[in-house]
Amino acid sequence: MDNYLRKAVYTVFFSVIILVGCKKNDSTLEIEKEIIKQDPVVIWDKPNDIYFETQLTDLQLNAESEISGLFYYTPPKGTYLRKGNNQTLQVTFVPDDKTHYNNIIYNVTINVLEKMVPVITWSKPEPFYYGTALTELQLNATSDVDGKFEYEPALGEVIYIGKNINLTLKFIPNDLEKYVIVKDTTHIDVSFDKVLFNLDKDYGTMTDQEGNTYKTITIGNQTWMAENLRTTKYRNGDNIPIIESKEDWILTTSGAYCWMGNDEETYKDLLGALYNWYAVTDTRGIAPIGWHVPSMEEWNTLISFLGGIDIAGNKLRERSTSHWRVSESEGTNESGFTALPCGSRDAGGSYGDVTHFAHFWSRDNYYGSNIDARFYRLYNTGLLEDCYRNSNSNGKSVRLVKDSQ
Repeated sequence: MDNYLRKAVYTVFFSVIILVGCKKNDSTLEIEKEIIKQDPVVIWDKPNDIYFETQLTDLQLNAESEISGLFYYTPPKGTYLRKGNNQTLQVTFVPDDKTHYNNIIYNVTINVLEKMVPVITWSKPEPFYYGTALTELQLNATSDVDGKFEYEPALGEVIYIGKNINLTLKFIPNDLEKYVIVKDTTHIDVSFDKVLFNLDKDYGTMTDQEGNTYKTITIGNQTWMAENLRTTKYRNGDNIPIIESKEDWILTTSGAYCWMGNDEETYKDLLGALYNWYAVTDTRGIAPIGWHVPSMEEWNTLISFLGGIDIAGNKLRERSTSHWRVSESEGTNESGFTALPCGSRDAGGSYGDVTHFAHFWSRDNYYGSNIDARFYRLYNTGLLEDCYRNSNSNGKSVRLVKDSQ
């Protein structure tokens, strides 16, 4: 046997020995089986109805499983749903044991209801006088559900003069998930109380060319009207034009008058009319016979008699807070003049200053100027000042003084 053949025989023999030695032991043989995953059981009852504008919370997103894992909700917690029934909520459950369990998706539906509107009952309050604070007699709205009322103006506030002044409220229900916040408005009429004259004084009377009668008061050696002029006619019977619109008031260069806020019913008898300076100085005369618009000299005589400009103001003011806005010092009206906060109308046609200021014309202009008339202004603090530069187109009050005898 040559060497090549001998080598081949040895190789086959050795290979057979190796194969016999490597035979697997039957006792250690394992048969691998395929693992079949299960769907986990998810329990998620249909949630109760919720109301619109209610966020999704754990009360709705409350699915459970008998095995541990994570829940992923669509839409997520904190979402606001639209209004409507049978809206889908979905959860994806991811088990911790991913070897034996599948992920699972589960759906329920929910109804999102329209929120209910509380029924507010709030009648228009009875009218009352300026200077009266708001109380529960005016701010007395009720609701058919529990909650809190917020009013504007608030309890204890004083509101100013006018008809159908807005009183507003915001009602905040205790159950905001079920009920909406409601706003409501009612109205109130606020008027000036009667004038409080100085009862220790003896008042006279004067009648103007239109038949209006006024109280008069003698202060020193002068006799003044104790009320503001409200005539709508000149001494000769001609009508003084009434101008209500801003545009016409700005453009006029002749005599005119108006009522504060264009509200004759509220202001005429109490505050009188507001006249421009053209009416005050019209040659037809705004005063009845025996009376005239005072000069600055006559105003200064009155003020000097009362102790000077620094202290005369409070002596001229009505002793009442039902007309003057509450201020640092209350008027004494020891003069009997009974000045009221009648306000004014500016050259642009806007009204203002009622309850704050009184403006009284003189017949003088400023050193011959045809645009700068002179008048006195009385503040709600009692301060009196001589305002000698002012447009003739302003609307101010008039107190007449009696002609010297």
